Amino acid sequence: MITVTQTHFEKDGKPFFYLADTCWSAFTNISLADWRYYLKNRKKQGYNTIQINVLRQWDASTTPLGQKVWEPFKLLDSKKKRIYDYQHLDPAYLDHVEEMLTIMQEYELQPALVLLWCNYIPNTWVHEMVGSNNNLMPLKAVTNYVDTITKRFKKYQPIYYLSGDTDFPDGPAIEYYLTAEKIIRQNDPTALVSAHIAGEKLDIYPQLLEKLDFFAYQSGHGKTGQATSYTIPQAMRQQGYIKPIVNAEVCYEFMPQFSPTMAERFSAQDVRRSSWQSILGGASAGITYGAHGIWSWHNGGETFPPGYPYPADWHEALNFTGAMDVSYIKSLVTEYGLVDLENVATPTAGVLLAEAKSRSKALAYVVSSRDVDLTAVSFDIKQVKAIDLNTKNIYYPNFKERKVESCDLAGDYLLVIE
Repeated sequence: MITVTQTHFEKDGKPFFYLADTCWSAFTNISLADWRYYLKNRKKQGYNTIQINVLRQWDASTTPLGQKVWEPFKLLDSKKKRIYDYQHLDPAYLDHVEEMLTIMQEYELQPALVLLWCNYIPNTWVHEMVGSNNNLMPLKAVTNYVDTITKRFKKYQPIYYLSGDTDFPDGPAIEYYLTAEKIIRQNDPTALVSAHIAGEKLDIYPQLLEKLDFFAYQSGHGKTGQATSYTIPQAMRQQGYIKPIVNAEVCYEFMPQFSPTMAERFSAQDVRRSSWQSILGGASAGITYGAHGIWSWHNGGETFPPGYPYPADWHEALNFTGAMDVSYIKSLVTEYGLVDLENVATPTAGVLLAEAKSRSKALAYVVSSRDVDLTAVSFDIKQVKAIDLNTKNIYYPNFKERKVESCDLAGDYLLVIE
């Protein structure tokens, strides 16, 4: 069971670094054989958590001809468009989800389940964008839906996200989330509960925030908004937030950078930078990777919603370079016992510095070679080593009077300060 201890998580009494992969469309789009293959590989890569949308992802890829199409609710009209009968959860779908969760248990992977993605909630940004195709869930249907899900799947000890990609609009949306939170606490009182917020945002209903066990944000996929990987957790800490913080959606590898042209894609180094800046900026409890092709579960030759350039086939996306770059964060944090990292200096051009108070160790993420000032480190420095994050080679730079000389490396690197 995962619990909260100050600013980090523990599982079975030991520190637990939340390293998740984004697989929103798992329950509706993946065959059981592919699910096993996927889980086996993510487990081998070091991941311990999978984030999944309990309902159908509104912008998922289509499924191959002949593959079973799974729907969470009975359909009122399957010929024209997907309109659900929200009073009737499909028993076959629930059986299917349970089988997938059972397989996750075999691989000792933690499910993190999103209950109410924003397209099902009134007045959210997706509701406004897709209009009549949004298939809104009536508020009165939330109670039965959440009650059924939490009672049936409690035995898998999931983490729950009340919301998915929401902007927390004015109006009735808050009642959806407060209702869901209340039912979870009644049915599964030991479960951890949070909310998945739209990209580059940190504002959340105050009466909901106080009920959450940890704060989850996303730096998202905007070309000009990547600094939010560290500015959001810094802002939360400055406001006095003391619980764990997780970046639950860094920029997806190979995803187009949201901009007027959508011409550039996020590289493995972009993902690595966003991830390290999150961890050292205050979101030290964990990180969530995503690959453009996995989250929508894209099979080659299938269609993908208009508006984004095509994703990779999921087989290819499963082995993108960035997956192991992000997994390396967990390896290093675990190796050095750095579960209590705290940002100790205002970010300068390309440098973030965080210290583990209980271990007399600090880390500095350096975007590109430059001299680094370690004046903010509180302990006597005996050694500094640099890890090239592209090659994982280790170097020992010169340092004097709390100044570390440039490593003259071609890309980003990490300073381990002891």
